[in-house]
Amino acid sequence: MKLFDRMILALLVISGILILNYVGEAGLDQIRAKINVTQLPAEEFNLNTDKIPDFWNVNEIKNEDLDITVIDSGIKEKINITTYYFNSGEYDNHPIRVFAEVRKLESINQSRPAILFIHGFGGNHTQVDPYVDYYSNKGFITLSIDLPGFSGQTTGFPELSPDFLEISSNNPKASALYILERSVINSISLLTTIPEVNQSQIIVVGGSLGGILSIYASALDTRIFASAIFLAAGDFADGIKYGGLLNAFFPRDKYPSPLESQEVRDFLQKFDPLIYAKHSNVPIFYSIGTNDEFFSIESANKTYSQFPTNKAVNFIPGHNHDLSLDLTVESTDMWLSATINNSIILPEFNITQLNSNNIIAEQTQITIRVESSMPIRVMKFHYKENYMGIKWKTVDLKNFNTIGNTSLAFYMLEAPVTSVPVTWFVSVELDNGATFSSLLYENSLSNIIFLPWMGILGILLALPIVIQLYIKYRRFSKRGFDSNTKNHIFIIISEIVSIISIQSLFIYSVLSLPWFVIRYQESYKLTATLPTFLNLVVNEDIVGYGVAILLYLGLVVSLASPRVGWIFGAAISSLLMLATIPILSTSFGYTYGFFLALILPILQFLVSIAFFRFIKKVVWKDEEGLN
Repeated sequence: MKLFDRMILALLVISGILILNYVGEAGLDQIRAKINVTQLPAEEFNLNTDKIPDFWNVNEIKNEDLDITVIDSGIKEKINITTYYFNSGEYDNHPIRVFAEVRKLESINQSRPAILFIHGFGGNHTQVDPYVDYYSNKGFITLSIDLPGFSGQTTGFPELSPDFLEISSNNPKASALYILERSVINSISLLTTIPEVNQSQIIVVGGSLGGILSIYASALDTRIFASAIFLAAGDFADGIKYGGLLNAFFPRDKYPSPLESQEVRDFLQKFDPLIYAKHSNVPIFYSIGTNDEFFSIESANKTYSQFPTNKAVNFIPGHNHDLSLDLTVESTDMWLSATINNSIILPEFNITQLNSNNIIAEQTQITIRVESSMPIRVMKFHYKENYMGIKWKTVDLKNFNTIGNTSLAFYMLEAPVTSVPVTWFVSVELDNGATFSSLLYENSLSNIIFLPWMGILGILLALPIVIQLYIKYRRFSKRGFDSNTKNHIFIIISEIVSIISIQSLFIYSVLSLPWFVIRYQESYKLTATLPTFLNLVVNEDIVGYGVAILLYLGLVVSLASPRVGWIFGAAISSLLMLATIPILSTSFGYTYGFFLALILPILQFLVSIAFFRFIKKVVWKDEEGLN
């Protein structure tokens, strides 16, 4: 092969590397948008929220004979604890007997507010014990139940599997969600039989699956006074496209492309919480982490916005599907006090925006006004630039001014250099420790110095290659160029190019794995995938910086000793693969995901060696004296 041909080959491969880097950041979404992978794209599904589906027949449930049986009753640390069984429908011609536990202070002798606590998927009534202990000691009458189909003491219904979100189009009452919600409505009926319960102040609190059931109940049962909802959101179609763990409830062997399935669409039209949120008529407190694995923060914001009544929200930046009592107790307490006693004004946000331009970029002047009867201790601005791997950032608005009950702050939102949309919200922390948030906003601001960052990164990564090659060139030029020397130079170039090419291929293959898990949704974006599974890692900073450092060291080491450069590529692939396991396990199982994490470096090594041997023995076979 002639010198010119070799140079062209090297340039083509290096150009391919740079293009691959750029495609990995920006091009894949555009490529996928041109591929028609569905007959019914997800965007065509429009949820009708105008009315609640008419299959519930709540009055029939309310009139059901509960056949209440007291199992046990006793006093522990001044708390009276009574356990019950009661009927809640039938399954396979046998009654479903729901287990319930009621707690109240021994000293209660008058009407008191009551709280029904509903646990999440896979749990039982002990899952909410910290909340039950806390609020029963504060004088509330608490009721916690074991939902049918989980690990508690409820009988007459089989254990539910992760794919329990199934519906018969002709009989929605046979679906698991109907049976679960029926037990919630019957639990409220149980509360009405307890003499000390103030029947005009029954509050429903639920987390995760329990939060979804709380949304249903707030629209279906007029006996409910208020509802607190944690870790739950509607817009299930968005949850599927989001690539979160909600996909685990729609197994791909049954629903290869869920939003194309008429069965799934029927399910969404009957059970999507967005419908019920719109028709809720009670005060609402809503709290969810910005990094929830099941629901995107955008779908959470959309769900909260649907509630038409008095409401308050607490978005918690950086938190997953695991909110604990200590993160929410002050806010929940204050909301309960405001709702029950009507004696406190919860923070009300009034946010205005004014767009302007400077020489380089667009910017938005954000004016924040907050009305609160409780003094504001801290005000914060939380934002996230919407591209791969970026975390939520927080700015402390220290210079806010307060006059009376009104606090005023300003923030200038600048366009990111990458010109991607910015999602943001404002939170306040009050003197009592309670925190509340504004709605979620998104701004798209352009920047004239927008640059394809992955392309620039590719050039920066190529710099050490160019420098090292130049050094080697100067070294050889001093010795004089013979045929063997020239061959060695191009062997080095080939080794470098082959190692880098294989590394890039494997790295982007790993980054694309979450896309393959939820690849059936045409509107899904790869750029939303990386934060999703990086947030599942114990410390996403270690993963992010570790990948960057290993990538750069891998390239530099490949220059000095290309044959060991694969070690760094293997380390990168392994690290990313381990980060991907939580997503893979939702569809393929943990064992399979772990197997992939182990086999990938070995596979990369074998492919790298085979590629190098191909270059040395086939591409350069016409040369002699090569070692």
